[in-house]
Amino acid sequence: MSSGGHQHRPGKLKQSNKEHKSGRHETRGAIKRKADGKLSAVSRTSVKDRTLSKDDRKIRNKQLAQQKREASVESKRLGNSQAPPKIVGVVSLAESVDTQKIWELLSGSSDSHHVSNTKCVTARYPAWRQRFTLLKTDPADLNSVLDAAKVADLLLLVIPTTGTDSRGEQTISSIKAQGMPTIMGIIQGLEAVPLKHRKESRRNLTKFMEEKFPGEPKVFPLDNTEDSNQVVRYIANGSNRLVQWRERRPYLVVDSASFQASETESTRGTVSISGFLRGHSLDANCLIHIPDHGDYQIIQIEVGADPYLPSRTHKDSAMETDSSNKKIIKPNPSVQENLIQENEPDFMNNEQTWPTDAEIKEAEEARKKLRRVPKGTSKYQAAWIVESDEEDGHAGFDDENSDEEQYNNDSKMEEDTKEEEKVEEKEEEKVDEEEEEEEMEEIDMNKEDEKSEPKNNSDSMFEDAKEDEIINGAQRTNKFERSEEDLEFPDEVLVPEDTPARLRFQKYRGLKSLRSSNWDPKENLPVDYARIFQFSNFQKTKKRVLTQDSEESVKPGQYVTIQLANAPAAIVDNFRSIEFKGILIAGGLLKYENKISVLNFVITKHHSYTEPVQSKEALVFHCGFRRYLTFPIFSENSMRSDKFKYEKFLQPGRNSVATIFGPITFPTVPLLVYKPNTNQLVATGSLSSVDPDRIVLKRIILTGYPFKIHKRVAVVRDMFYDVKDIQWFKPVELWTKYGRTGHIKETLGTHGHMKCMFDEQIRANDTICLTLYKRTYPIWTNFLGDRPEAKPSEKERIRKLKEGFSSTVNNEALAPLPLPKVIEKKIRAAKLKAIQKKEKSSVPLTTRNGVRILNEMPIFDDGLDDDDYDYGMDDDESDDDEEQVDMFEDADEDEVDVDQLD
Repeated sequence: MSSGGHQHRPGKLKQSNKEHKSGRHETRGAIKRKADGKLSAVSRTSVKDRTLSKDDRKIRNKQLAQQKREASVESKRLGNSQAPPKIVGVVSLAESVDTQKIWELLSGSSDSHHVSNTKCVTARYPAWRQRFTLLKTDPADLNSVLDAAKVADLLLLVIPTTGTDSRGEQTISSIKAQGMPTIMGIIQGLEAVPLKHRKESRRNLTKFMEEKFPGEPKVFPLDNTEDSNQVVRYIANGSNRLVQWRERRPYLVVDSASFQASETESTRGTVSISGFLRGHSLDANCLIHIPDHGDYQIIQIEVGADPYLPSRTHKDSAMETDSSNKKIIKPNPSVQENLIQENEPDFMNNEQTWPTDAEIKEAEEARKKLRRVPKGTSKYQAAWIVESDEEDGHAGFDDENSDEEQYNNDSKMEEDTKEEEKVEEKEEEKVDEEEEEEEMEEIDMNKEDEKSEPKNNSDSMFEDAKEDEIINGAQRTNKFERSEEDLEFPDEVLVPEDTPARLRFQKYRGLKSLRSSNWDPKENLPVDYARIFQFSNFQKTKKRVLTQDSEESVKPGQYVTIQLANAPAAIVDNFRSIEFKGILIAGGLLKYENKISVLNFVITKHHSYTEPVQSKEALVFHCGFRRYLTFPIFSENSMRSDKFKYEKFLQPGRNSVATIFGPITFPTVPLLVYKPNTNQLVATGSLSSVDPDRIVLKRIILTGYPFKIHKRVAVVRDMFYDVKDIQWFKPVELWTKYGRTGHIKETLGTHGHMKCMFDEQIRANDTICLTLYKRTYPIWTNFLGDRPEAKPSEKERIRKLKEGFSSTVNNEALAPLPLPKVIEKKIRAAKLKAIQKKEKSSVPLTTRNGVRILNEMPIFDDGLDDDDYDYGMDDDESDDDEEQVDMFEDADEDEVDVDQLD
């Protein structure tokens, strides 16, 4: 053992703990040792930094609870004695519902009520310190239901114990798409159900309401006074859901209306409307829109006392009269919005020369001409008859096709025989003219047709009805076929054999890529685009308009009387009429919302509508407080590019964009689309943008088939039938349905064959395609019938639609059933024969080696619409402005006998 003694050393298994580190902060022990019993001066902390004690926290929580309680009371404040009455709409979901009984039970629970009209009553409930304005709707009138849903704070959906019908389903879809206020379900007729089945019946109806309206489980029976008290209690204590689109605009439900005629005109003058102002504040410089009547300027706004307040003591009434002095606000003429809807284009901007007096006189004399036509021929029918000098002359043809003329010059024998045939035909025509001279008459083409007296013949009326039934069935069947064809073969067309493709598709152009290729949005715009307005920065303008507020504007919640300038007396007459089924709404317009521009809506076809919906078909748009007749064009809803493909039909199951000319509206606003004069809901959606620069391109695909294939080279046929057409479309890229790309290399022969080069060898069963595009524009709806370029049939069609479009709709929503196939074939054959005769070319044809050759190339008008051309029975592309024209409209000219179709 060493002298130093033994020292223990820990082994490997000895646990060694890490030394405690307090980090940046000192421990309490270190602070205490450092202070060594001395206290240093401590700075006084503020109330915010100081830790609250238990009592202080109780006080703070109590204050927060009080604030929340006040906020809840404020949200329920609508309807009490110091605020406008709460609007409650009663909507039926089935024909068996007795709406009048619901109306009587709810209004009978109050101690007093004021009836504005047969559809509106304001009732006071002192037990709940509330006032309600009850709106009764007519289930057969769709507009009355939609108007009530637009302004109601709470909707009572009345369901019978048997459930809803098809009309009720459409009503639910419309309410949900338009912007849903607070919903409450009412079961009518539960007392008539046996006692043992009542619980199950109520459970089923409650489950139905929960499926349709998630988060709205409140369903109550309403058959007696006790049930009505329970319903009133829930309405009084319930909160209201805000509908954002209507809270951005001022609106009121008209309680009373009066008319004062002007000195110059008895049917127009000053209309005064009164009601509680709701939504946003109202500026006297803005315009007022009344559905189905139009936009009007404000003369003055009179803010008065609430006429529905209960009677009070003498002291309170004296205070009320002092505080309720009428306040009158008048607009500023320099700032007030005008009623100009469209811009006035200057048509003389592009005029380079002005005709002289002699030229004008010569043109007028040229117009005054007489035509020799059969007796009984109208002016419109005579316009279609081609005179003999026009048939023989060749002044309207180009000199391009000199090559085709050489073929005729080479064969003199053929020309001599043709001249002899022409001489014989002229002699026969002279004989026919002498025989029919007594049956001919002269018509002045400048005089307007005299209105013929209406025929009261019952036989002719029966024949007309029978003819309309056949036509409607044929059109409906044809539309179904074209819709299915558009899904199977989208945009595929055939090149006509008798018309050059370079003239038939002269408005089209090829694009390397729809996504990346450039297309100027201001290029070759129609005249209608000179009439509209466009914003330099729409988003910035929208933000400024929605946030600005005038100091002199009237705040919502007050009872106002608005005087409208130069308004028709029909507003007051309809309001007071017993036949008026709805309520009268007055909505304030934001700045610029009366100007016309191009509106783009994102819409989806409704599942309940099974008929095909075609572009440029007449539809009724319910957009916000507006509703109007329009003819939209459909396009794809894509974010891949700034150019969008035109769609012939609104296909189900996908979103599309509907583009129209319409009054400017700032998004977001819901949209409901209906068929004119029916209750059929076609589509739902919302306003996307106001952008005239949105480019909608119509695409067509010309198809051909490989004739011979050698490696990457193939001979293609059946795409063109003219050598010059192949040279014209040679720069456009080709593609196949199996993914190959290529281009036209050269032409082969004179039969339209062409040699094409592809990136890889193509298959024998492949299809070669060539894609062309042209820009399409919406139809000018409001003044289309008055435009000189509109055809007579188009004017008549739009006039009938405008006359038929009113606030009342028909209950018949079903389209006629399809006709038998035998009648359909006869109709289509007669239609094809009539069109072929009308569009028969006057260009003489010659034959050389079995190939038809045009003697001269016809000139086609630049205003020709591509879709007016009929490709035949199985390929009809008539989907532009004239697609709605009846095929038997010109039956006299086409010599189509409808009676033979039976």
